[in-house]
Amino acid sequence: MAEPWAPKVFTVAEADALLPQVAARVARLKALRQGIVGLQARVDIEELAGGPASQAQGAVQSLLAEINSQSREFHAERAALHELGCELKDLARGLVDFLSERDGRLVCLCWMEGEERIAHWHDLDEGFAGRRPL
Repeated sequence: MAEPWAPKVFTVAEADALLPQVAARVARLKALRQGIVGLQARVDIEELAGGPASQAQGAVQSLLAEINSQSREFHAERAALHELGCELKDLARGLVDFLSERDGRLVCLCWMEGEERIAHWHDLDEGFAGRRPL
């Protein structure tokens, strides 16, 4: 039986060490999302265009199979990111939080795609709006 997932509490150094993996997974998630959105747009166009029923249906079924495949890959990639111990907060911004301890209380270390290292934190109940420099 699998162990229940428990959040990891990171030091800044531990979170920084994971950033190459986190950044790669966030980039992959964004690419998969973009691919899925593009495929769905093609499904919509095929359904609107009509054409011969059997031809259109075949094209739509093929596109839907690809959407399903990429969706499974997206969920697997998201689960792999979660297994690292961090939490994806906003895919569009590439925003990821790492649970940490500061002054004896739990907080989130906050990283956004494009940042070279962990340089911000916020209280658990504040989110990105409460982001402060370390």
